[in-house]
Amino acid sequence: YAVMLYDQPLSGSDLAATYDLVDTIRTVCRIQQSSAIMSLTHLSQEVFDLFDRIILLGGGHLVFQGPREDAVPYFNKLGSAIIKMHNSKNS
Repeated sequence: YAVMLYDQPLSGSDLAATYDLVDTIRTVCRIQQSSAIMSLTHLSQEVFDLFDRIILLGGGHLVFQGPREDAVPYFNKLGSAIIKMHNSKNS
C-alpha cells in the first residue's frame, strides 16, 4: 500500500491548476488503491470537495479529523463561523 506525501505542491498557483493537480492525484490514488497526504493553505470549494477525509489544523493543533462532509456540521454544532471558501467559478 503506497502513501504519497505532498507539502504545498502548488504554492502560488492559480485555483484551476490546484484543482487539476488534486483531481489527478485523486484519480491516481483510486487506480493504485493508495492514499495521498497533502498540506494546502488556500483552496476553492471545488478542490475541498475532492477530498474524502481531511485533517484541519489551527495554530498547530488538531481542530478536525474525519470525513470531509462532516467538517461543516461539526463546526456548526460548536457554534463556530465557517469562513466561506473562494469559489473558482466566480473568479
